[in-house]
Amino acid sequence: MVTFKDHITGDLLMESDNGKFEFVEELFFKFPGNYIEVETASEGRKTVIDVIWKYKLKKFDMWRVEKDIFDFGEKLGELVETKMYGDKADFTYMIDYIFNLRAWFRANRETKDIKVFMGPSSTYMNHAYAKNYTPVFVKEENGIPFIYIFRETVHADGLIEDKISRMSLKETEDFPGQPSQNTENEPDDEDDEKEEKEKKPSENIEKKEENIPAMKSETAAQ
Repeated sequence: MVTFKDHITGDLLMESDNGKFEFVEELFFKFPGNYIEVETASEGRKTVIDVIWKYKLKKFDMWRVEKDIFDFGEKLGELVETKMYGDKADFTYMIDYIFNLRAWFRANRETKDIKVFMGPSSTYMNHAYAKNYTPVFVKEENGIPFIYIFRETVHADGLIEDKISRMSLKETEDFPGQPSQNTENEPDDEDDEKEEKEKKPSENIEKKEENIPAMKSETAAQ
């Protein structure tokens, strides 16, 4: 049994049996991922989790030594300290979690059924605060890889739980070897930007032509 306490008052927050992820509802958003087959240059064809592959998340080995666990908590603390969204985010609760995180991982070190990944330079949600060290947890349940992300790393006015649960992970245009989802009738953002740039010179010409009569009138008056 792992006990979670308020780091200031010492009040009991919750308890969790070893090896169980019982505190998920309080601390995480949770949604299912999918296994996909991809071709890699070094390993050939392999099975990966779509979200992890698409956003190039790297596995973080916190099971190896105690220092890994400490570094993880420290990085998470930096994330919270620098990226919190004003008073709307529950900073105190997140700090409580960091203080208890090491004890939970230490108690569950041998189970190794929960994998942790870190984002390289950005996360899979543009609503996430962190640009580095955003922890993403993966735990397989009944053959389905479930993804967990801390609630406190999501904007208070951003994604909400029911929206996350409806997220479609089928838009796989970023996956290698799979066709883009864009259709001929739906130009992508780059096309839109190109059209916008092409429009601007003509708009400027029209404005100049509109100003010519006014300029002539001013010249005549002088």
